[in-house]
Amino acid sequence: QIVNGQLALTTVGVIPGTELKPEKSKSFEVGLDMRALDNRLSLDLTYYKNNTIDQFIQIAAPSGSGFTNYLVNAGNIQNSGIEGLIGYQILKGSDLSWNASLNFTKNTNKVIAVHPTLDDDDAPLFITNEGVNSYRMVLKKGGQFGDIYGVAFDRDAQGRIIVDADGNPTKKDGYFNLGNANPNFMAGLNNEITIKGVNVRFLIDGRFGGKVMSITQSMLDLFGVSQESADARDAGGVTINAATKDGVAVTKMDAKKYYSAVGGRNGITEAYMYDATNIRLRELSVGYTLPKSIISGKGTIKNVKVNLIGRNLFFFTKKAPFDPDLTFSTGVGLQGVDVFSIPTTRSLGVSLSVDL
Repeated sequence: QIVNGQLALTTVGVIPGTELKPEKSKSFEVGLDMRALDNRLSLDLTYYKNNTIDQFIQIAAPSGSGFTNYLVNAGNIQNSGIEGLIGYQILKGSDLSWNASLNFTKNTNKVIAVHPTLDDDDAPLFITNEGVNSYRMVLKKGGQFGDIYGVAFDRDAQGRIIVDADGNPTKKDGYFNLGNANPNFMAGLNNEITIKGVNVRFLIDGRFGGKVMSITQSMLDLFGVSQESADARDAGGVTINAATKDGVAVTKMDAKKYYSAVGGRNGITEAYMYDATNIRLRELSVGYTLPKSIISGKGTIKNVKVNLIGRNLFFFTKKAPFDPDLTFSTGVGLQGVDVFSIPTTRSLGVSLSVDL
């Protein structure tokens, strides 16, 4: 692993006198499947609860043990929620049809139990340690998987940011839970319309709630090269709800002073937490099937269809400065954090299918 920019050898062992138990999963699921109006209306509902027990995780081993980390069984992480799909055939005909469906899902995650060595507010598991950054991904009893801990503003009793004698925003000591990357719920609206030989399908989906962090934005602000910092300079400073320690209100702050204090990898990460809510046109396809009269007599050809397909086309609404669905890494505990990640892409394509 990399520690402070240096390659360090990691050795993993088992705590003396203990044995690792296999990971187990306990699940409960109940569902409802209904049809009505001559099968034009459908409803599928599922409630589930899943407990994953004794997950393998690594914790720091004490000096002199001969190992860098110990491998232990984590405890109990619970996921419960509801999934649903409601569909309706709005129009039904040989030349004109329209099918619409709405799907939604809500998942609640909770850390029920952890390894005894981590059952302490002062010694939680740091899935991702801060290193050169001012955030951590923390796993602790009573919390959720995906909790983002970072540096927070120091505020007075009225919730105003406290500025020091030089007029700089101040921060509290330590790391605090700033939010969780997981959405409150997700939903998608799918429509498929057929008019004779033309078929149009589009999917609009969204995630609602959750918090994400952008280290990219904090670095751009620090160097004054972001649009936000430019707008602040043009406006004569950053509008801020702050006060001195004596209670004198501060509503405007010089842009360079503000972003020098809050921006950068070791800045105040609370300023770079964003609502992850977004709604987008996930997919659009337009297809055309050639009439039988055109392909009749063309040998063994029975059907010809052309499709234009676009994916991830645009956002209807987005509050974060990056795509909140973007995953910084495939590693555990790095979801919801943007650190100069490659942007998501829009794709356009065409397909031709021929049935023989």
